[in-house]
Amino acid sequence: SSGINAEYGDSANLLSSLCKYHLTSTVFLSKQEILSTYGSDVLRNIQSLEENNVEVLFSVDATNLPPALCQRQYDSIHFNFPHTGGKGKISENRKLLVDCFKSLQTVVKATGNVG
Repeated sequence: SSGINAEYGDSANLLSSLCKYHLTSTVFLSKQEILSTYGSDVLRNIQSLEENNVEVLFSVDATNLPPALCQRQYDSIHFNFPHTGGKGKISENRKLLVDCFKSLQTVVKATGNVG
C-alpha cells in the first residue's frame, strides 16, 4: 500500500475548499521514507498542510488502523488508489482494497463515505 497520498499533493489541493473541516492526512511510509523518496517538493506540501492545521500522520496502514484513529469517526475518507506496487498483482491489490474497506468502515460515520 505504499504510495497512498505519498506526495500529499492531493491533500494540499483539497485544503483550500475544505479548510472549514478537520482534516487528517495519512501515508503508509515513514516520514524519512517519504523525504528520501520524494525530496524537498513533498516537504513543502507537508509544511503547507501542517501550517493549515491539517493533522499529518506517517506510517499508517489503512488495513490495520492504529488505536488512536480507531477512536475517531470521520464524515468522509478520501484516498488515492492504494496498491501493492508492481504490475500483475491483481489479486493482491483486490485483497488490499477489501482489507482497506473493512478497516475504514470502523471509522467512517454511518452517513459518511469512502472514496
